[in-house]
Amino acid sequence: METEPDHPVTVVGMLWFDPDGGEETFRNYLEASRPFMEKHLGRPFVSQTYRPVATLGGDLDPDLVAINEFHSKAAFMAAIEDPEYPSHLLEGAVTRVEVVQVRKD
Repeated sequence: METEPDHPVTVVGMLWFDPDGGEETFRNYLEASRPFMEKHLGRPFVSQTYRPVATLGGDLDPDLVAINEFHSKAAFMAAIEDPEYPSHLLEGAVTRVEVVQVRKD
């Protein structure tokens, strides 16, 4: 599924934390990445995070689920491709990440 660069995009990320301080490192990543998101999105950025409480089917068992909405795919890509973006903090926080782009039917 592709989204035009100027259309809104919603991204759902499922994260599995590194057992050696990964959750704290992820929280640091959220704080460090916020200015980049706001710079490229042109508005305050709020990451909605959810802690799974039960697996109701299948074997998906992430430590955290994050749902983020962006006014355009181009703005999202500009933020994460910024040379100063702190991606190293995310890489140090998780052992696994699954990310999907979703849309409302």
